[in-house]
Amino acid sequence: MKSYSLSAESVDEVHQWLLAVKNAGGRVFAEPQSFEKGYFFGFADPDGHKFNVLYWPE
Repeated sequence: MKSYSLSAESVDEVHQWLLAVKNAGGRVFAEPQSFEKGYFFGFADPDGHKFNVLYWPE
C-alpha cells in the first residue's frame, strides 16, 4: 500500500494535525519526531491508508 505525505508549515502545525488525526480515530504508527532538519509523524486513516505529516524548514 502506498503512503502519502502532507506538508506542514511549522512544528506546531504538525502537532495540530496529530490532534486532529487522534480525534478523528486515526492510528498513529510513527510518533512525532525529528529527522535531520525536519519534524514528522505518520498515521493511518480508519481504512488503512498511510500518511506522513512533515515540516521541513527551508
